[in-house]
Amino acid sequence: MPATCTCWCPARSAGARPRRTRTAITRSWQVFFVGLLFGLGFDTATQVAAVGLVVGSTAGGALPAVAIVALPLLFAAGMTLCDTTDGVLMVRAYGWAMGNPLRRIFNITLTGMSVLLAVVVATVEVAALVAARAAWA
Repeated sequence: MPATCTCWCPARSAGARPRRTRTAITRSWQVFFVGLLFGLGFDTATQVAAVGLVVGSTAGGALPAVAIVALPLLFAAGMTLCDTTDGVLMVRAYGWAMGNPLRRIFNITLTGMSVLLAVVVATVEVAALVAARAAWA
């Protein structure tokens, strides 16, 4: 096994970060735990738990606590699977694109499409918030 990371990850780029942050991740599988920590910080699982509580209260308290807790856990498991698959595919796609200068065009196009899609989704979300605030919808 090599002593350094052989994948494309933040551990390979030198940048201006302290040495400890550059050497904290030495294997590609360690990125999973970083993603898990980021996932725990997002409020999406909290929103799913709130939906479970609302469903439990509308059921007249007949819904057991295990069923309410199961919804956010299943959501977190599904998101972990999807995000891990996405990460693995993107690492392979970017690694494939770095081998050939012509493939870098693919890399730039793929990144641009991802950014464009994120901007479109953010625009739709902001428009929905503005419409709700202005009572248009």
